[in-house]
Amino acid sequence: MRIRRSKGSRAIGLFALIALLLSSHASFAGGPFVIDSAGQPAVWSTAHSVPFHTDLGPLGLLTNAEAIALVEEALQVWEDVPSSSITFAAAGSLPFDVTGSNVFDILDVLGDGISPVVFDHDGSVIDAVFGIGASRSVLGFTAIEFGQSDRILEAQAVLNGSVLDGDPTNPDVSRESFLATIVHEFGHYMNLDHSQINGELAFDGDVSNDDGLPTMFPIASDSATKTTLHLDDIATVSTLYPGQNFSTSTGSIEGEIVLGNGTTPFQGANVIARRTGDPIHDAVSYVSGALFSNTFGGGSSDPAFKGLYTIAGLPPGDYTVEVEQIDPTFTGGSSLNPLDPPAMLPGPEEFYNGENEAGSMGLDDPSEATTITVAAGAIAFAP
Repeated sequence: MRIRRSKGSRAIGLFALIALLLSSHASFAGGPFVIDSAGQPAVWSTAHSVPFHTDLGPLGLLTNAEAIALVEEALQVWEDVPSSSITFAAAGSLPFDVTGSNVFDILDVLGDGISPVVFDHDGSVIDAVFGIGASRSVLGFTAIEFGQSDRILEAQAVLNGSVLDGDPTNPDVSRESFLATIVHEFGHYMNLDHSQINGELAFDGDVSNDDGLPTMFPIASDSATKTTLHLDDIATVSTLYPGQNFSTSTGSIEGEIVLGNGTTPFQGANVIARRTGDPIHDAVSYVSGALFSNTFGGGSSDPAFKGLYTIAGLPPGDYTVEVEQIDPTFTGGSSLNPLDPPAMLPGPEEFYNGENEAGSMGLDDPSEATTITVAAGAIAFAP
């Protein structure tokens, strides 16, 4: 589930990743999740490394040292993005081994300066938070704490060791798949939202092509490829935490999604830019109106944001721009900002086709695409 709740001047954004273990449709955007009232995403300060405090106990069959090493391996994936400035720092251990019986002594304790990474050895922590049996499907969850500004103050992550315990009665996952879970959860730790790109690859039964899925795709599968970041993941983390050369080495496409009358903005369409040479891997998404008021209690009330999209972090080249429906099953913990449930497109999915854009299906071929040239350090427009 994803929950946002206010506690005085602070709030928490909660994310959960639910494994694709029991059903082919079991569930848990390119862009940020937590947005403030000015339309700014919450971010950690890059004046220092992002802190994390590790649990004292084991994680399934992993020793504490092995669990910490797995976390550090996952964090290195994000630190290795050359266009991003994000770094992490181990800030010490938690004061006690967290279990289902004491979890609320460490989670949601705001203002204590601790950002816990909990090793839920037997699933009891997740069961305590989400209810008995939740540990059979929830691989992990993450929450961020932010204040009146757009700065993240603390965060917390819980990792489910019961899927690594070797018990044949439990739905175990591979080490590499669990590593992908940790990479995903630390994406949320930085305020990356879920992302929908190449969703058809997640359900085709072929794990060999799952490198076309972003790490922040809402559904977890037993594929190690999601430990390697997709361009969508790279663009999003670099937009939130830009490195020195990010803005000059990449470009962006901006535009507005409107209804057939040509003026009414539409919030909640998934907009994808695909480079023509490799449209599966060189693709970045953004949901229209992501910075506008959303169903999670955040976003700007300025109507100018409602249909806008900005797809940043694009390597120079020629791109198509398409508008697609967000999967209607991506609700609750699977949802993409800004709307839960997703908005339904009022017409067919389609490509941007320049001067041939029209508000009527009879006048506008949805399969016709006009390429847009993106230059480094420049903004291209697809109005």
